[in-house]
Amino acid sequence: MSEPNPYEAPRAELSSSPAPARPITVREQAWARRMLEARRRGGYTVGLFYRWSALRYLFVFVYFGAILAFLAMVEGWALFMLTLGLLLGVLLRDLGSARATAVIWPFSERVTEWDKVRRIAEGEPLE
Repeated sequence: MSEPNPYEAPRAELSSSPAPARPITVREQAWARRMLEARRRGGYTVGLFYRWSALRYLFVFVYFGAILAFLAMVEGWALFMLTLGLLLGVLLRDLGSARATAVIWPFSERVTEWDKVRRIAEGEPLE
């Protein structure tokens, strides 16, 4: 007779009852609405990304603009260039991300269960 392996996890019965449905969050509803809007507009585009993110970019430009103005005023050119590089890096990173999402949109549209997305957007429980 073989001895039990002390490193093997004990066997347990898995519950056959489904997990309770969790409520739809406000953030999930917003994402679902954006997915539906992108679908209505014929796909996800870089322009749509920037339109959705306009308020965030206003904040980024005001924030970095104030820092750049201060650094120029005190003639901290090395930090000015570093900060400007950070700003350009943020913009290029987001542009790349938006382009990648736009490229995979046709596949995402094909495999998405749009009825579920619509129900989430309307705040309906999924089961």
